[in-house]
Amino acid sequence: MRQLRTILYALVFLIALFFTQQAYASDPCDTITDPSLLYQIDRTPTQATLYFTPVSNDQVITYDIIYGLKAEDERYSITINQGPSTGAISSKINDLLPGVQYFYKVRGNTSCTSSPWSSWVGDKPVASGSSRLTPGIPVTGSETMVVAALSLFAIFSGFGLFAFSKRKAI
Repeated sequence: MRQLRTILYALVFLIALFFTQQAYASDPCDTITDPSLLYQIDRTPTQATLYFTPVSNDQVITYDIIYGLKAEDERYSITINQGPSTGAISSKINDLLPGVQYFYKVRGNTSCTSSPWSSWVGDKPVASGSSRLTPGIPVTGSETMVVAALSLFAIFSGFGLFAFSKRKAI
């Protein structure tokens, strides 16, 4: 009976040791594969509050936010000190021009690597008062082509319906 108890304690110890090793922190140099998701922007005339998800690496120490006057315009940047988080992260950007639309992207950083950038997200320009853009719509550059294709489809459909309606009944 004593040997069985010893074996049982040893087995419990080994199982606990196995699972405890899994719970240690990530290596700061592990590749971060998932970007933050920039999902909401609250805008006043001169300030934007960005809300985004944290990256999965629990060694993150900062987040970079790049923004500009159009997607791909990396004109301005800020870095915020923010450690690991299990909930939404928010950051305020000040000194924006009233009535001007800005585009933003975010990434997390550890001591030796960075996550991929989030998608570019544009805010809604505000001349006075405030605006909430929820959810953020990523700007990929293909929106112009989609709008152009839909517009052409609508125009040609309209011409087809107009021509069909002018036909004489037999």
